[in-house]
Amino acid sequence: MKNRLFKCIALVLCTLLVITAFAGCAKNGNEPTEPKGSTKTTGDDEKVPENMNLTGMPIVKEPITLKIMVAKHVAQSDWSEMLVWKEYEKMTGVHVEWIEVPEQNQTLTEKRNLAVAGGDMPDAFFKCNFPAKDLQSYGEQEMFLKLNDMIDKYAPNFKKAIDEREDVAKGIQMVDGSIYSLPYIMNVLSPAITGKIFVNRKWLDKLEMDMPSTTEEFYNVLTAIKKTDLNGNGENDEIPLTSPAFNNVASSLRGAWGLGNTGNANGFIDAGAKDGKVRYWAADPNYKEQLMYMNKLFDDELLDEEIFQMNNNKLIGKAAQNQVGAFSAINNNAMGQQYQNDYEGLKAALIGPSGDQLWSPVNSRIWDMGAFVITNVNKHPEITMRWVDYFYSEEGIKLYFMGKEGITYEVGADGKIDYNDEINKNPDGLTYDQAIGKYLAWGGKGNPSMAIDEYFRGAAVLPIPLEAANRLKPYLPEEIWPVFSYTSEENEERAELEADLNGYVNEMTAQFVTGKKPFAEWDNYVNELKKMGLDDYLQICQTAYERYKGN
Repeated sequence: MKNRLFKCIALVLCTLLVITAFAGCAKNGNEPTEPKGSTKTTGDDEKVPENMNLTGMPIVKEPITLKIMVAKHVAQSDWSEMLVWKEYEKMTGVHVEWIEVPEQNQTLTEKRNLAVAGGDMPDAFFKCNFPAKDLQSYGEQEMFLKLNDMIDKYAPNFKKAIDEREDVAKGIQMVDGSIYSLPYIMNVLSPAITGKIFVNRKWLDKLEMDMPSTTEEFYNVLTAIKKTDLNGNGENDEIPLTSPAFNNVASSLRGAWGLGNTGNANGFIDAGAKDGKVRYWAADPNYKEQLMYMNKLFDDELLDEEIFQMNNNKLIGKAAQNQVGAFSAINNNAMGQQYQNDYEGLKAALIGPSGDQLWSPVNSRIWDMGAFVITNVNKHPEITMRWVDYFYSEEGIKLYFMGKEGITYEVGADGKIDYNDEINKNPDGLTYDQAIGKYLAWGGKGNPSMAIDEYFRGAAVLPIPLEAANRLKPYLPEEIWPVFSYTSEENEERAELEADLNGYVNEMTAQFVTGKKPFAEWDNYVNELKKMGLDDYLQICQTAYERYKGN
């Protein structure tokens, strides 16, 4: 027994000696180290990548490269040569290999979907305009990373932005609360009002007429323009009312019939009823009344005869001939430098025949829900999140939209900043968009950033469209909805119904306005919408609306 006892004691002593030896090694700085690229624990038990600084610049301790697909605007230079990215790489230590694709809708859709389906995904998508249904689908398939936790941990600027804007926070979530993308947040009024009506002020003065305040007065002004040789060329070629597209005109007028009372985001859906039910306003009797008014404009040759074939280039051509009396657009620059200052926005929203006075063509603050996406091939998702989050800070917004002092902008004596002559009066003959696109990335599709008054310099905030927007501000909808989120099953059924319904509405709208279809056919039109599944479509939208309100 004694021998066994002594053996046990000896074994315990040996074990203690071994433990002490290891402890001594640790004290001498020979602790085991984590492999490079792993996470480490900070003082508050938060794990961060070994190569990433949790705050401040640079973002990384050792440089890395990210591959990012971007939608490139036609006026932009090579993204790798842009000032904004050269400066940001110096700050962060993150180099970006840009995969540029044209931003034209069909081309962009094909390229981005091919990248996902073909298994050759970049680390992230930038300005690629993924719609909500694609975010939902690719997110559920885990091809796009769920960002909720990373936003909480590594995106303080973006988190602050959505915490202060409940509509944005609710609008970017999927049905289950997942967030798969960062949006473009538009916090500037004028560009959010996508349709404004501008009237030739010089022509009004010649006619000795006031700016119209009702739809009837607007008709009278357009009639006077039609009957008078206001451009003085001896021809009856004045075009009283036009636009880059028919929908611009239609959307600018619909508020005078109380339609679109929640903004643009959900198409023909708004809050028409007071019982909490959504409305498909293209089937509402008020829409018939609006179309009858527009048919009168068309029959009396007050609405451009080419309105259903119009585009920006055609509008620019007509403007150059000094033919345009009034037009609907986001700004007045399509009229060209010679004539654009002749125009003025309405003094208030037009009052309709039943007393409605609403200006409804306005976007929600979420301009592009899918502006930035991180994919499942990304080996540095936390670093990528920190990288993009900077553009939601005031300092980052300033860099993104304005560039660098002395190169793209100057600070005036009043402390305000503005682009310098390199952009505003480019010596090489570049257009405004081209001059911006040489240095900065914000032109074109939605930006993973936030536009604010101090630094946004789009054409919509030039004096004339800015004044027009401020005049319309009191008449905007009380509540502006973002795009609703749907389940995958709802999306599948909804997409098919929506394509059929909206396609039929657009076809019949053109026929009603041009007189090819008489308004005696209105009831048949509404019944056909019901046969196509209007009630089922409304139920899906109602469910999504109730979810949105309940979030």
